[in-house]
Amino acid sequence: MRHSPEELIELARQFYPPLGIYPYQPEYRETAEIRRLTERRQQAVASYLSWRSFLDRLGQRLPECGVANKVMYLAKVSEGACHAADIWLPTIAKEVGGHAMTFHVSFLAPYYVLHSGGFHWRDEIDSFGFRLSTPWEERFDLTPEEQPYAERLVQEIVATFPEYELMPPDIGYRIVPDLQHENRVPGAATIYDCLLNAHWIPRKQHG
Repeated sequence: MRHSPEELIELARQFYPPLGIYPYQPEYRETAEIRRLTERRQQAVASYLSWRSFLDRLGQRLPECGVANKVMYLAKVSEGACHAADIWLPTIAKEVGGHAMTFHVSFLAPYYVLHSGGFHWRDEIDSFGFRLSTPWEERFDLTPEEQPYAERLVQEIVATFPEYELMPPDIGYRIVPDLQHENRVPGAATIYDCLLNAHWIPRKQHG
């Protein structure tokens, strides 16, 4: 990676104010950091059609998959810190249940994230007659069946965003203890939370 964890933490501090100013307070939105973040989000709204074109090209590269945009709101409203989409893998899902790869492309830093998720059908029926499934699970480690799809996805990401690199979990889960993220309790935000998205990236598993 071209940036050290310390450099990424310093970058995160540019977009979120220090502890002591809370998101529910009016002055939170008036801080220099949040004004800077808002400007980047507005730029993401302005470039939304470029993102849609990227997803169209990705659909052509992966014609057997479904490409689902996760940031349709960026067409009008500036939120989050990244573009994101799901890639549904029908050849796997047909056998085991719902299955997708999710990727996130930051508009605050030159990094992307890729992880997999899914559920498995169970041989049980509920009281309404619907087939039961296991809970949805997310992971960063890709299976051999997922790898070919991931390779084509990454090729398209790199071709469209040539300066971008994959941010691994050991970096992304680093805590940024001295800033106030809008969606995390004080001192709990990670680099992933700050530079990509606080909701869509799997939470770190303990133990």
